[in-house]
Amino acid sequence: MDAQKVSKLPNHGLEHRESPREFGGITGTEFVRRVLKAATVLHAHGYHRIRYVAAYAPAGLHVRVHVGRDTELPSEDMSGAVFEKLAYTSVDNAFLKERDLSGHAVTAGMNADQIADVILGAIPPIDATNDDPEYAARLKELLQRFDGRVDSVLRQRSPWRQADPTFGPPGLPL
Repeated sequence: MDAQKVSKLPNHGLEHRESPREFGGITGTEFVRRVLKAATVLHAHGYHRIRYVAAYAPAGLHVRVHVGRDTELPSEDMSGAVFEKLAYTSVDNAFLKERDLSGHAVTAGMNADQIADVILGAIPPIDATNDDPEYAARLKELLQRFDGRVDSVLRQRSPWRQADPTFGPPGLPL
C-alpha cells in the first residue's frame, strides 16, 4: 500500500524551508528538531494520532527519537513487535551529511515535508483523523520552545521507563 505523501498536500501556510548552512551536513540536535517539525507537519495534515517521543539513551550519550501511532507510543514494551512499527533514530551531535530514520537516509537538505513522508512510509498505515487538536497544539508548542539545545525538545526520561504516559518536560505534558 502506498502511503500518502505529505509533500503532495497543501502546506496550510506552514514554512518548511531549512537554513542553507545545513545543506552540507546536519547535527544531531538539528535532526531531532526536524523530526519534531515533521511530526507537527503531519498533525497539520490531520494525522493527530501520530506521537513523538525523544529522550536520552540510558547512558546519556545519544538521543533516541521515536515517532509512531498512538497505539504503539508510549509503550512499556519496546520489543521488536512494537519497535518495528515506529520511525526510529538514535543520534549523537556529530555533523553528518545524512542521518538514518528507520533505515531511510535523511539528508541534510531534506525539509520537514520530506521527513514526514519518510515517517509515513516507516509506520503502519494511519488515517488523518484530525481528532486530537490538543495534542497537536502541545507538540507545536514544544517545537516553538526549541532554543538550540536538544534538551528543549526532549522528555526528561525514556517513555518506557516511567508509568506516567505523558510526553514532554515537566509542565508541558505531551
